[in-house]
Amino acid sequence: MRPPEVFVRELAPHEGQRLKRLSKQSKLASTRQRALMLLASATLMSAPEIARMLLTDESHVRKVIHDFNRHGFDSLRPRFGGGRPRRISTDDEAKIVAVAGARPSTLGVPYTRWSLGKLSRYLTGQRIEPDPRPQRDLAAAHTLVEAKPRP
Repeated sequence: MRPPEVFVRELAPHEGQRLKRLSKQSKLASTRQRALMLLASATLMSAPEIARMLLTDESHVRKVIHDFNRHGFDSLRPRFGGGRPRRISTDDEAKIVAVAGARPSTLGVPYTRWSLGKLSRYLTGQRIEPDPRPQRDLAAAHTLVEAKPRP
């Protein structure tokens, strides 16, 4: 016995036009592919046929169709992950910006300018342990410390 196929719900004409436009003009490839899956399903193509046509998995095609039937066009937007956690807290960032913006002599350090190495040593002494790479990016973003390019 063949299992029942999954198809997209009946589409209104304006929904079909919107899907067609998204399948051609969306900036995100995942949105274009999802719109193509739904258009193919609206023409009564089965999930395995759509999967072969778009070189993807049948379960993914079924998931996209079910999501669209439940949530409509909101289901076409990709759900990006939040990324990795920050290494420097917002409070530490504010402290680094404040220290890097001040003259070293006002903080009791015998320098006239901060370099990344000097700033890093000073912050370590103040019990702020920043990672050097985000510290450099942070200083550059706030245009506080000019780092010399390495040859």
